[in-house]
Amino acid sequence: MWKILLVDDEPKDHALLAMVLPPEYRLVSCFTGQEALSMVGEEKPDLVLLDIRLPDMSGIEVLKALGSQSHRPIYFMLTGYPDTELVVDSIKAGADEYIVKPYRSRDLLRKIRKHLLIRGLQGETTRPVPPGTAAGGLVGDSSALREIRSLIATYAASDETVLITGESGTGKEVVAQALHRDSARSRGPFNAVNCGAVPETLFESEMFGSDRGAFTGATNRPGLFESSDGGTLFLDEIGELSPSQQVKILRVLEDKRVTPLGSHRATPVDVRVIAATNRDLRRALETREFRSDLFYRINVLRISIPPLRERREDIPSLCFHFLRELKGPGGGESYLAPASFQKLLRHSWPGNVRELKNVISRARALCEDEKIGPEYIQFD
Repeated sequence: MWKILLVDDEPKDHALLAMVLPPEYRLVSCFTGQEALSMVGEEKPDLVLLDIRLPDMSGIEVLKALGSQSHRPIYFMLTGYPDTELVVDSIKAGADEYIVKPYRSRDLLRKIRKHLLIRGLQGETTRPVPPGTAAGGLVGDSSALREIRSLIATYAASDETVLITGESGTGKEVVAQALHRDSARSRGPFNAVNCGAVPETLFESEMFGSDRGAFTGATNRPGLFESSDGGTLFLDEIGELSPSQQVKILRVLEDKRVTPLGSHRATPVDVRVIAATNRDLRRALETREFRSDLFYRINVLRISIPPLRERREDIPSLCFHFLRELKGPGGGESYLAPASFQKLLRHSWPGNVRELKNVISRARALCEDEKIGPEYIQFD
């Protein structure tokens, strides 16, 4: 049984968490920093939810004081006052997650499970290594991202086609992976293909497979649809398909059967298709660049990801996440100076989350100290 210690001076938060925690968790409560200092050693919790504002001392002071403990739990910092300096201080003190109140119980439990699962897989009491974005899901606490998580939870229970829209670099494949991971198909394969990168001459063999002799050098090989049987096929940049490619994809979606190139046999496939595009497909319908029958076939369930410039409150969490994936000098973890955060928040982010990750990676590579100053935040 996992033991969770909640350090918070609000009794209602303890009552709420006690109600939503699954039976495999046991909640231990305390209300002050001094209590926390003793209870971490006595109770040896697996994870500590630590409010930053406590009546006797700050949560960050508690975390710094607990840094010398031989038993090292996972630490989540809780705050109702999101502030870049608090994020920096939390990173420096060794926090594993930074949670902004009010939080959704479901989102909190998902993060708790993620960290405890990693801790269990590692079989050790050292600080867990966080998973990458693709495995760990969407990073951020904006209202837009919370709505997307809610849609993912709803759509994961369905087998209908999903269309994900958003600018390049917003994380459309991350959403597709989350839909697959949370669905009944999670044990099946997840395959992704950039539709715009497949040459017209290779499209049929790549998507539908080929039989020996279909063309020079052809062998019996399954295509992406057949390889995704029982799982999910992610058609990224579906708006880049040519008219003839659109017809072929539409037929497979309607018939749920594929005919390999050079063959007359039709093979049934059980595949959930998730499509994505950064194009305005409704405008493409008007110009006849995209078929209306295919559009309505893929636009059953819809998720729209807003650009990063419209959800800047996610930038601190994303920076926290990316820096946790990178190691500073001597294997230590890096952190951003407050002025660096301000510089990041002022940027327009035309490349969205992908651009932010590149900027952070570049800053970490250029900076020789663990504290990253604004002079290392460079934009293309």
